[in-house]
Amino acid sequence: MTSDNFTNKLSRSLSALERRHRRFMNLALLEDGVPVDIPYRYITAIKKHPNTSQDFMADLFGVDKSLVARKIRKMELSGFITRQPDPDNRRQYMLNLTEKGEEIYLLIIKRSEQWEALITDGIEEADRITTSAVISRIIENLDRCN
Repeated sequence: MTSDNFTNKLSRSLSALERRHRRFMNLALLEDGVPVDIPYRYITAIKKHPNTSQDFMADLFGVDKSLVARKIRKMELSGFITRQPDPDNRRQYMLNLTEKGEEIYLLIIKRSEQWEALITDGIEEADRITTSAVISRIIENLDRCN
């Protein structure tokens, strides 16, 4: 397999996996009563990084700060997160989940576990580990180039 062929197949496969994951999560969470427009990845990131900032979220997801600001505002208005001024930097806000956000997080974890079981069915643990390691190494290679 040529390098170009490998890169194209990998890119298409990862894009398809991401699209299908997003569709699965949106439909599953909708069944649980979670609005489709609530960004489950943001909820998860805020849970894993309490008191995080919008700037951190933009860097984490590699997106524009204005996009993060819009999503954060929507989650705040929906009662899933709180924004408190950062005492060390008054221009930034610390983001945390509310009780409602914590409930959504538990649903996200449940559905994420279902997704993982679905996509790894019939794949040996050693193959899962190897696949993850190879993709991580590709990302590391890309990070060194930037």
